[in-house]
Amino acid sequence: MAGAVLPGAADEAREAVRALTDCWTSLGAEDRSLFVARYVEKMEMTDVAAAHKMSLFHCQAAPSSFAQRVDSRMKSEPALAEYVAC
Repeated sequence: MAGAVLPGAADEAREAVRALTDCWTSLGAEDRSLFVARYVEKMEMTDVAAAHKMSLFHCQAAPSSFAQRVDSRMKSEPALAEYVAC
């Protein structure tokens, strides 16, 4: 379940999960899919491009751009700022 937190978790943890879920979903399905393929599934960029039926050029820039946007949003969100490496 998206955004699920254990029943005994602190309010701060619940707020952080909510804020991260909001941040993640605000960035679009294509960006999330590209990011997951590259960084979670650890696919090679040529495979990411083929799986998404996109040019290699587009796929090379998209996951990095997405990661930068998530990092920026996390830094500006009080509930997440402490989790972002400075």
